[in-house]
Amino acid sequence: MLSQRVTSHRDAAQKQDDRDDSRTGSLGAEGHAGAENAQLVPARILFAEDDKELRTLVAMRLRTAGFDITEAASGGELMDFLVDTVQPDGTVALFDMVLSDINMPDFSALDVMTCVPCCLRDTPIVLITAFGDTATHERALRLGATAVLDKPFRLDALTGTICDILAKMQARPPAAPFTETAI
Repeated sequence: MLSQRVTSHRDAAQKQDDRDDSRTGSLGAEGHAGAENAQLVPARILFAEDDKELRTLVAMRLRTAGFDITEAASGGELMDFLVDTVQPDGTVALFDMVLSDINMPDFSALDVMTCVPCCLRDTPIVLITAFGDTATHERALRLGATAVLDKPFRLDALTGTICDILAKMQARPPAAPFTETAI
């Protein structure tokens, strides 16, 4: 099912790129758009970004590419969405991916990753940051981020990264159930 969703998103993203390119008179990366399948369920992405204009722009582009986007305006909202959707086995039921700015009010995305790792065990995490120093990238990857992108970024590159990660995730077996250990 996820493979169908990823293919659908790639096709939708390519169509958007083709439409964008047609306005400038050039061809898209592949030069054509893929076939549509209206019966596919869109991949669900939880997107946290405190900059309202950027959140609106990215969410609109991802929706155009065929993703189902839930928006959070702060680290606190991100944490609430994750905790509210965790299942007994430790998986996050509502989201196929988390896309988040790192530095936000309440909690940073890194704080959220540290506080609720059980909620993010099988969920790929893509982080975006305006403060893309090496130490931040290394810490994010150590905490479990799948990718870290620096602002400014191209919307088509972000969409491509999301599609690539979702495609890789479908081939990976799920992690063992989370169990807390006393320290």
